[in-house]
Amino acid sequence: MTKVFFKNLSALSLIQISNTLIPLLIIPYLTRIISPENFSELEFARYFCHFFTVVVNYGFDVTITRTIANKKNNHGFISYLGSQVFYAKFLLLVVSFLVFVILVHHTERWHEIQLLLYSTFAINLGFLLFPQWLFQGLEKLIKVSILHFISKVVMAILIILLIREDSNYWIFNALQSLGLILVGLYSFVLIKKYVNFRFFVPSLATIKKITIQATPVFLSTVLIITPGLIYFFLIERFGSSRDLVAYSTANKVIVSIQTILLIPFSQAFFPMISRQVNESFFLFKQNIRKSALVAGGVGLVTGLFILVFAPVIIKIIFGEAYLSAKYSLQMLGFLPMVSIIAHIYVFQALLSLKKDRLFMKIYMFVILFNLIACYVFYKEITAELTIVIRILADVLLLLLGYYFYKKELKLHCNGN
Repeated sequence: MTKVFFKNLSALSLIQISNTLIPLLIIPYLTRIISPENFSELEFARYFCHFFTVVVNYGFDVTITRTIANKKNNHGFISYLGSQVFYAKFLLLVVSFLVFVILVHHTERWHEIQLLLYSTFAINLGFLLFPQWLFQGLEKLIKVSILHFISKVVMAILIILLIREDSNYWIFNALQSLGLILVGLYSFVLIKKYVNFRFFVPSLATIKKITIQATPVFLSTVLIITPGLIYFFLIERFGSSRDLVAYSTANKVIVSIQTILLIPFSQAFFPMISRQVNESFFLFKQNIRKSALVAGGVGLVTGLFILVFAPVIIKIIFGEAYLSAKYSLQMLGFLPMVSIIAHIYVFQALLSLKKDRLFMKIYMFVILFNLIACYVFYKEITAELTIVIRILADVLLLLLGYYFYKKELKLHCNGN
């Protein structure tokens, strides 16, 4: 693995520490002020609005990153392609917002928390403005990571200053949105510096072309996040308030761990591994194998730590009012290990091999399993039962990813 990879991994780790760890560190303050029920509302709003984030990003972080990684020295091409992406994401944001407004104002339950939902949805303006796909493809992430870190520290200070009572809980998500919007605005200074970026007015035909190319990845991403939404909707509709608090609390810890461990690695690894498919297939296979082994080891240690110290983790981060989540957290403890290894085989390996449609079919099969399991057990749903379904789905994803990765390797070797 190259020095550039480790440099970008460090930068992306700082971004994810900014995005995930700093908000997690502020939670001990937050959960001593807001109720467990309102904390669950924050998590629900985040998951609900994340669906629209996926629509706005539309898979461009994979397909466009992959293209720029192979043409990083052609600045004119990058400006032309980047302009298409910005316009496409703007149109997707407009459509998403219209659908969002209709849903919020035609659902009584969501209308009651519309201030929280709107302030959470605003983060999608940040995802429009911030061209992560460009910085990843160029492998220039140091300054962006520092900017992310500074913005999150400032937002953390504002959280302490502004959230003083339970009714202010919505400000937490609002400040996360504001932070990314500000980073997105400043990123235009950086892309001007790095590639002398200039906006072109693309035709609808070119926008349509890059959107069609990204559709398999977009649909696969929708399939990836849909189970998470289903779990929250099911528990909220058929579970008890205790189940919703337990699941959302445990999920917050596990998702934070997964994000810190996986996202920086994934975003730094993908441009490199995409090039190695064409430059050195031996290195490609070697790096996939090594990364899976390292992920397994780190995930195993993490799971054992959570199994032993779950009650302590919850007391420190959330407080004693959230201790009902300790069994849920222990059950979820080994999920990062399974999820990260599955991600390496399904996302990193298969997408680098440009098996986008196979990628989508695998996730379609896994979500079908989720839907069937949730339908069968929805009347008896609890936090623990939901976690069992979630773990089984991720194990299935891992097995399918590994099987088809090995199959593609054999086909490649036979083809050569």
